[in-house]
Order: sequence, then C-alpha cells, then structure tokens
Amino acid sequence: IMLFSDEQWAEVCPLLPMYKSSPKGGRPRLEKRKIFEGILYVFKNKIPWKGVPKVYGSGTELNDYFREWSKKGVFHQIKDRHYSIVLNLDWDKVEELNNSYHPKI
Repeated sequence: IMLFSDEQWAEVCPLLPMYKSSPKGGRPRLEKRKIFEGILYVFKNKIPWKGVPKVYGSGTELNDYFREWSKKGVFHQIKDRHYSIVLNLDWDKVEELNNSYHPKI
C-alpha cells in the first residue's frame, strides 16, 4: 500500500473538489486522501480498478472519482504544478486513460 507524505498531501489537497454532505443523508463519501492514494495505487501498480485493495474503497468508486476529477482538470493542475515529479507518476499517461476502466500503462 502506497502512502505519500503529509507535506505532499498538503500541496495536492487544495486542488481536489470540495464536497458538501447531503441533507438526505446516505452513505458518507470516502476520504479524499484515500481516494487519491487509491488512484495512485492503481496507476503505479498497473492494475485494473477492481484489483485495488479494499482500504481505498471499491474500484468502481475510485474510477468514478478519477473520471470526475479528470473532467474537472485536477490532473492537469497537478501536472502543471510539477507535482508529478514529487509523486513520481507520469500524469500524461494517467490523462490518456480518462475514459478507460483498465489502466494500460
């Protein structure tokens, strides 16, 4: 399981969308850090979404967040700010997979 430092998280967290609690209740959202780490885990380990360890949530949820964040330009911002160097990940390849369920890195 891959984690990254609190310092790295402090740089990335403000780039992620904010979510409000639903007044209807329902299932609570996953923690953004876990979601982000899960997405990184999938791409670093070149595994399908369904192969992600349960500690990150379901692969379907992670894929949904990945696609939403891709559409909102989150990964472009990470790339533009050179966080790809800090996180040691090729975000160009991540962006190519925006519509793919199974990473083919």
